[in-house]
Amino acid sequence: MSKRRWLIAGAIVAVVAIVAIIGRRGGVAVETDVVGMTPLLEIVEEEGRTAVRDSYVVASPVAGRLARLPVNEGDRVGEGDTVALIAPVPEDPRGLGVARARLAATQARQTEMEARVAEAEVRFEQAERDAERRRSLEVTGAVSREEMEQADLAAATAERQLASATSALRAAEAEVESARAALVGANPDRESEVAVVRSPVSGRVLRIMERSERVVQYGTPILQIGDANELEVIVDVLTEDAVRIEPGNTVYLIEWGGDHAIDGVVRLIEPAAFMKISALGVEEQRVNVIVELPDPPRSLGVAYRVQAQIVTWSSESTLTVPLSALFREGAEWRVFVIEGGRAAYRAVTIGHRGLDRAEVVSGLEDGDRVIVFPSDLVEDGVRVSY
Repeated sequence: MSKRRWLIAGAIVAVVAIVAIIGRRGGVAVETDVVGMTPLLEIVEEEGRTAVRDSYVVASPVAGRLARLPVNEGDRVGEGDTVALIAPVPEDPRGLGVARARLAATQARQTEMEARVAEAEVRFEQAERDAERRRSLEVTGAVSREEMEQADLAAATAERQLASATSALRAAEAEVESARAALVGANPDRESEVAVVRSPVSGRVLRIMERSERVVQYGTPILQIGDANELEVIVDVLTEDAVRIEPGNTVYLIEWGGDHAIDGVVRLIEPAAFMKISALGVEEQRVNVIVELPDPPRSLGVAYRVQAQIVTWSSESTLTVPLSALFREGAEWRVFVIEGGRAAYRAVTIGHRGLDRAEVVSGLEDGDRVIVFPSDLVEDGVRVSY
């Protein structure tokens, strides 16, 4: 038995030695990839949620008894349609004076907004005329391309200012209507008069806060109205990522439930950041990025979760290396390049980074084969097989 055991042990040692020799000759088995010219997108990826671009919360214009609402969530309403009825209580003299003063103030604001709209219209028309004149002079070479671009920018800015002034005027008009409605029922001879609450815009009823009949106070939110087809996405990103994002950047929305990505465009980076606690309990400074959706799918609703990929830089063709081939040594990036069947240690400089590849600034050339996910067995000069 002792001799048999020695024979078995010797056979095992021989097998192990043969395997070691074969492995030594073949080298360390590695996975590789090739450095080459590829498209590259540098993105900021964060979670976002959909929201209505312009939503309106309709509040009670008076204190009184709210009747059961004649609308439900999802119903379409037109501008001026009745959405609620309130039987107001008579105002006391002090409250009546406040209501009348508020009406006067809102009417003054409406007049101011009307003047601003008229001024914005004049500025826009003038900017359009200036741009048209410079466009005709550009053909003859009398105006430089830079001057032409400045004229176009001035016209676009004037147009946005006009749109902003128009929106402010609409808000002022709504405030006047709200203040006027607050005086309904103030006349002792008309205590039975009912306040009619109307929709300020055309759209859908998104949410109802007060459905049942009850007594409400002045300013109590009743329902929210907006156009569910005019969606935008609110994405909160880290402030260090936000500084790389600009209005006009392309955005791809994924993981929203559909079988394709939704295209979007960054409309606004909010100027003020806020503090948020991450899932790991870390305090983070973040800022909201507003993404415009030119053609949202009908199946996408309000407050839906999406994953947003914001493109901060792109190239149709640049020299790239897989991120899985890169590793740090101090402050420098390193890779293992295969040269003559052996691993060669090399320092590289990288630029923009995408999801799985990085731009090569120096240190590698097109066609170089690099080792991806290098193990501890890979060292400079070691023989490798792939």
